Amino acid sequence: MNAPRIVITHPVPMEVIELLSGTCHVTLDRSGGPSWPDEMLQQLVAARAIMMCRKDLAINEAFLSRCPHLQVIAATFEDPGNIDIEACTRKGVWVTTVPEETYALPFGRNHALRAAMEAAANIIEALSGALPKGAINRPVRTRGRRAAGVSQRH
Repeated sequence: MNAPRIVITHPVPMEVIELLSGTCHVTLDRSGGPSWPDEMLQQLVAARAIMMCRKDLAINEAFLSRCPHLQVIAATFEDPGNIDIEACTRKGVWVTTVPEETYALPFGRNHALRAAMEAAANIIEALSGALPKGAINRPVRTRGRRAAGVSQRH
């Protein structure tokens, strides 16, 4: 069986990549540009998960139509204003955030590591068919079946 592809939109601590690489094929966007680079868009066609580490990249209906296998978008931040939650819900894509207590930490490596590890845990839960703890929406369909109720972990 092929490992699910995960796209990470910004460099993250190596511990996060190691955790995800145990069960997934990880692709890291190192471009840092203001839009999705063409080579990354090609990777997203097969992606089942995106770890969103950048608020300047938009995810909307048009973007989602290019990602037919996408199951979860795990944000490493609390307010996913750049993600069209309603479009994700209609397309059956979970959207998750990290717990509020993550933001009590001072910004720096520990904050980035904790936020990315929380997002990675949300990805692993969603891809395994479990209810991701950081879920903020209720997808119409998840893996071909009705989704259960969702509550935030916050």
